[in-house]
Parts: sequence; structure tokens; C-alpha cells
Amino acid sequence: MTFDSNPLNAPNPIDETDGMTTSLAKTNSPKGTWWSRHQVLVNFWLDSLLLVLFITQAWLLAVVNVVFPRGAGPDWTIWGATPLDWSEAAFATFCLFSACIVLHVMFHWNWICAVVATRLLGRKPGKDDGSHTIIGVCVLVFLIHVILVGILVARTGLVNSKTVHGRGTDALLRQETTTLNKVAVRTTSWAGEQGSVHSSRLRTIA
Repeated sequence: MTFDSNPLNAPNPIDETDGMTTSLAKTNSPKGTWWSRHQVLVNFWLDSLLLVLFITQAWLLAVVNVVFPRGAGPDWTIWGATPLDWSEAAFATFCLFSACIVLHVMFHWNWICAVVATRLLGRKPGKDDGSHTIIGVCVLVFLIHVILVGILVARTGLVNSKTVHGRGTDALLRQETTTLNKVAVRTTSWAGEQGSVHSSRLRTIA
């Protein structure tokens, strides 16, 4: 082991300190866009919000399907809220949860496209030329149309049980009404006959 006895070749502590200060300044200096500097924090709070919304939605659905009896009407309430109120709250929570899921996917869309391109399609990794955004918009529009088509299909299958069975009920009501009318007519005729008989008897007695 040898030591350099020449003091001119020794490192200058002042220069090292300046270098460290410069490197720290470069590290702490804000660079890039706002999103690149706060991406991790935004994703953390978004994931936390997703967890809270998921738990809230699960609790609301459990109350509607477990606590309330099946077919409960507005007479049943929990803290003043009917089953319909709880269902509407669950639906509103679901809508907010879905919007946060869409944001979560948007924030990770470049990573998703990169994984699909490199891992599934076997392509070489490359820089995004804007195609990822176009694909994302197309996928979002496609999913929205799928949901709308599902709603329309369910709409075509909507049936009112009272309307379906109402024809039989109306027929029964008509039959009962006809029977009652016949009974009323017979009763009236019988009453008339009895009245004529009594009047004839009274005349005979008189």
C-alpha cells in the first residue's frame, strides 16, 4: 500500500463540498411537469379513495340485501332511510367508484400498453407516439357503448307483472261483475214479486 506524499495531488475538501452541494441542488431542484413530480402521491391518494369507496359500497349493499327483509317496502327504515334510499346511495357510490377506476386506468395506461406490446405481442419497447392515447379513447368509447347496449337490451325485456297478469284479473273482475249484476237483477225481480204478492194479499184482506 502506497501513499501519495505530494500535497498537490490530494483532493481539495472545498471542491468536494461544492460538488456535493451542487449534486444536492440538482436533486432537490424541481424538474419536469407537475404530474411527473406528484404522480406517486396522486396515485397513493387515489388508491386510498378506491379502498374507502369499495368498503362503503360493500357495506351499503350488505345492508340492502342482508339487513332489510326481502321485498321490504317504504315502511321499513334504518336511521330514517328506506330500502330505496339505501339502494340509491349504493348506486351513487358505485358511480363514484367507477369514475375513480377509470382515472386509475388512465394514470397507468402507458404502462398497460407497454405490457401488452412487449409481454403479450412480443414487440420491442418504444416511445409513445400518441397511439396509446388514441387506443385508450377507443377502448373507453367501446366500453361505454357496450354498457349502453346492455341497458337497451334490459329495457326491451322489461315486463310489468301487473300488466301481464292484469288480463286474467280483468277477466275475473268482469265475470264477478256480471255475476253480481245477475244476482242484483234476480234479487230485484224477486223483491218485486214479493212486493206484488204482499200487495195482492193486502187487497184481499181489505
